[in-house]
Amino acid sequence: MDVPQKQPAPPPEDKRNAIQKNSAAAGCLSVIVLITAVCMICLINNVPLNYCLRTQVCLDHMRSFAAVFLISILIFWVVVRSRLIGWTLLVIGFVSWSLWLLSFARQPDKVSKMLACQEKMRNIYRVIQEYCNGNDNWYPSSLERLIELKRLKPEEVHCPGCKWHNPGDIDYLYYGAGVRRDRQDDKDVLLKEKEKNHQMVSKDCITFEGRLVRSVTGPQDDWGSDEDKRYFKDGKIVKTWQDGEK
Repeated sequence: MDVPQKQPAPPPEDKRNAIQKNSAAAGCLSVIVLITAVCMICLINNVPLNYCLRTQVCLDHMRSFAAVFLISILIFWVVVRSRLIGWTLLVIGFVSWSLWLLSFARQPDKVSKMLACQEKMRNIYRVIQEYCNGNDNWYPSSLERLIELKRLKPEEVHCPGCKWHNPGDIDYLYYGAGVRRDRQDDKDVLLKEKEKNHQMVSKDCITFEGRLVRSVTGPQDDWGSDEDKRYFKDGKIVKTWQDGEK
């Protein structure tokens, strides 16, 4: 009596053949990994070198990239084993990845951040005036002095347009040290934003009289409003431009 012989097990599928048979899935996942890597590199480059938590932020971004990479491999393995389930996971993963990526790529609301920054500058101005009222009209020596006196909180001198803050950072330039309120030019600048605050040509300023104006560093042709038609140098208003004046 003939004994039935066992059929030999099929040879394991070559990885190259698996990729060739599922080239669409492999290509889609490769694009996802590549775009994620580029975005992670850009995000890491945007973190200032002197930021105290830079290592932690970079590690968080690298963990996110590693998670995307591992999930991509898992989805491809499922596609090889079960195309229906795999492609379903791929579609769901692609939608989730797109939403996650948009959360990083979304441009911040510059207008709201600018208005919030202006309100902070007005609040600092009010605190400075209150200090003058109790110190024989002398302006404080620095904004750090107001923080030491508990008149300002550290977060109140942080601009909403700048998210990288080390302990003790102050996002505003102060020009009132050694000045008495009744002996200065009201049109001089008292407070000014630092260059890093907003990615814009112009910077908001507050004069000693409490007027909100704008310091412009770019050419006059790039100015966008009447508020921009003021030229500053070393924190002082040098000239006010008139319409049509060159």
